[in-house]
Amino acid sequence: MEKKAIYYNRLSRKPKQFLKITGLDINRFDILYEKIAPLIEKSEFKRKNRKDRTRKVGGGTQYKRHLKDRLLMVLIYYRTYATQDLLGFIFWLDKSTVSRAFCLISSFLPKIFRMPERRINVDEDELIEIFIDATEQPINRPSNKAERRDTYSGKKKGHRKKVQVTVGRFKNGDRKILSISKSHNGKKHDKKIYDETRLIIPPDKPVYTDKGYQGTNHIMPKKKPKGKQLTDQEKERNKKIASKRCINEHLIGFIKRFRITRDQFRNMRKSHNLIFKNAAGLAGLMLT
Repeated sequence: MEKKAIYYNRLSRKPKQFLKITGLDINRFDILYEKIAPLIEKSEFKRKNRKDRTRKVGGGTQYKRHLKDRLLMVLIYYRTYATQDLLGFIFWLDKSTVSRAFCLISSFLPKIFRMPERRINVDEDELIEIFIDATEQPINRPSNKAERRDTYSGKKKGHRKKVQVTVGRFKNGDRKILSISKSHNGKKHDKKIYDETRLIIPPDKPVYTDKGYQGTNHIMPKKKPKGKQLTDQEKERNKKIASKRCINEHLIGFIKRFRITRDQFRNMRKSHNLIFKNAAGLAGLMLT
C-alpha cells in the first residue's frame, strides 16, 4: 500500500502558511518535487539492485514518510534552521532519520539548480548589468587554532564563512542569481576571493561592485580620500551606483530568508558551499 503524504496534504490546505514555513509556494514546491522524485527513485533502485545485495528490490526496511513529506521536512529545515531533534518530534522520526533525509535530498538539489561557480551561462543579448558582492555567515568557533585564525573576520569580529554572489539584471526586468563561488574563510578579503574565483563574465557588460573590489576595472563607489572630502558630483555618482547595487543586496537578502544561510552555521563546515548553493537555488526558483 502506497504511503500518503500526510504532512504535505495537511499543510497544502493553507497556502500562506506553506510559503512562510517552507520558503516556496505550493506550485513551485510541486515543480521541485516532480524534478527531484525521478532522480531519487533512480538512485534508490540502483542502490537496491546492486550485486552484493541479498534482498530483492522492494525488500527490506521502507521509508516511514512519503518523499513529499521528506522534501517538505528538508525545506522547513532550510527555511527555519530548527534543530533536527525538533523536526524529528514534529514528523515523528528519529533525529538520525531526519539527518539522512537532509543529506540525501541536499545531494540531489544541485542537479536541479545547477548553480555555477565561474561561468555565467545566460543570453548575453538579454543581460543588461552584472552585480558582484561577497556575503558572510557566522560559524561555530573552530577548536583548531589555525582554523580559528583563518576563519576569523576582523570586520565582523567573529568566525565566518564567505561566498561571492553574482547577480544579473535583464531587459525584461528579471533579476537572477548567476553564480555562487566556493566557500572561503572569513579572513580572506573580497578582492582575493574574486581573484581566486576567476569569474568568467560576458564582455561589454557593466559590472557593479562595492569598494572592496579596488584594483578591478569594475564600476564602484569612489572612496573618500584621506583628509579630504568628496565633491558633490562624486557623491551624486556614488548615490546612483548605490541605487543600482541594491538589486544585489536584495537578492542576497532573498537567499538569507532561508535561515540556514543566515544564522550561526551548525552543520559540518565542509558542507557550507553545498547548502548555500541549494538555498540560492531555492531563492532563484521563487524568482522565476
